[in-house]
Amino acid sequence: MAGRTLGRTTPRRSRDLGLVLVPEDRHGQGLVLQRSVTENITLASLSRFSRLGLIDRRAVGKQVDELVRRLELRPARPELPVRSFSGGNQQKALIAKWLVGDPKLVILDEPTRGVDVGAKFAIYELIADLAARGVGVLLISSEHEEVLGLAHRAHLISRGEVLDEVDPRSLAVEDVLRRLFDVADRTGTGEAERTKESLI
Repeated sequence: MAGRTLGRTTPRRSRDLGLVLVPEDRHGQGLVLQRSVTENITLASLSRFSRLGLIDRRAVGKQVDELVRRLELRPARPELPVRSFSGGNQQKALIAKWLVGDPKLVILDEPTRGVDVGAKFAIYELIADLAARGVGVLLISSEHEEVLGLAHRAHLISRGEVLDEVDPRSLAVEDVLRRLFDVADRTGTGEAERTKESLI
């Protein structure tokens, strides 16, 4: 990262270095559904808002309000439990959680899975905005169209193996599928396994 080999690291050290992961499973790995949006957004960054063991609620409110506006969370009521929001807005809250502190590299694992069209486009705009600000974004997705539409560079992955680096600006989805199916046919991969093939 930034010319450094990090080696083995911890989640806390990774976050402090500016490397964060938005996991695929927002319910099982990302959010505490019974807690408020505010608590979820600040949960991984409480040290940024505390002094002598006390939380600076004004600083928390300012940061959360900024992220709620930036990600267009609906309804804009971060005091509500996150479980009361739609899937798309839950996903926005999860992404907001990892934008606290202005990370340098954001890994997004299937960021639009299970969200509606409106939330998808809001997330796409956020990804483009992050990249425009100079933040590194590693997008992992089985939605080939979104990778081709968002990525500057892309790698074709099948069963955990990097097959090829491709130029998303000159590649159609049909080309991606053809390459993946060609590999699947050569290796004897079944139809069920093909669904795991994706672009990064």
